[in-house]
Amino acid sequence: MIINTKTLVLVNNLIVNNNLNLDANEIGLRIFMDAAYDEADFDFYVEHYAKLVNYEYNRCAYLITMLISFANVDGDYSPPERDAIDRAINILRLPSDLHDQILYCEVIAQKINELPGPMFGSGFFINDKGFIITNDHVIGYRKNIKVRAYDKFKNADVIMRDKESDLCLLHIDVGSVSTPFCTKPILEGQAIFTYGYPEPRSMGYSPKLTKGVISSKFGAKDDAHRMQIDAAIQPGNSGGPVIDCDSGAIVGLVSSRLKKAQKANYAIKADRILSFLGKMEVLRKSVDISDNSPRDFTQIVEDVNKSTVQVISCK
Repeated sequence: MIINTKTLVLVNNLIVNNNLNLDANEIGLRIFMDAAYDEADFDFYVEHYAKLVNYEYNRCAYLITMLISFANVDGDYSPPERDAIDRAINILRLPSDLHDQILYCEVIAQKINELPGPMFGSGFFINDKGFIITNDHVIGYRKNIKVRAYDKFKNADVIMRDKESDLCLLHIDVGSVSTPFCTKPILEGQAIFTYGYPEPRSMGYSPKLTKGVISSKFGAKDDAHRMQIDAAIQPGNSGGPVIDCDSGAIVGLVSSRLKKAQKANYAIKADRILSFLGKMEVLRKSVDISDNSPRDFTQIVEDVNKSTVQVISCK
């Protein structure tokens, strides 16, 4: 076995730099080139990486993403490349379906990159009729609104918006699954999580969950319609749901963050959203309200995944 020192340096840098500022094609090219004459070489590089990162899931999955990015860069994904990456997935102790998941995200990325000047946000279904709530600032002045839901891109219609409350109601032609709203008073210290699509071009096109607590029952400058949360959010999270960890009910909608402060993030309260929806009485009556019973957390996340969408506004 002949191991290329330059490739080992690149693999080590991939770890040292915490997955950032490295060219996926360069890493993939070096590993595939050095493994061209011997499958054992390829497996060695993968095993070396796996041991150095202690089989940490996110880093191992990132290496697979980089390898697929190189192998599929020209749309010519050969059977030997597929076999090599399947072996890598096994060596890295990753789920066998990760291959298909990453290929799907590449398709999503290609479609999104074809859109003119996209702005990213999140949103969630409020009933089973395809109505979605998000932030008004996610839509802004843009006319072409698309929603990615249930593995499809749909053109969305703007039904109602309120700049002052920063809320916007969209509709797409699809049967939908919604998450119920919480109507009981929120509490400081209440465990919550956010769900959405932060920084998709750098963090990936799959939804992300972050846990935290309600830090304050008021927003910036003691805004009574908002609350402060310490769950991490990024651009792209705007419009996504804030969920009570115990009942799985919606307690708010991610709206903004204070860049100069740590963990000073804000969400619009559920009662403000319901008041906004109350402008259309028929619509308000179609919204589910939670009975606040405790539920299994993994089931809560699965249900929230079905009701959360990515919102993309284009020029």
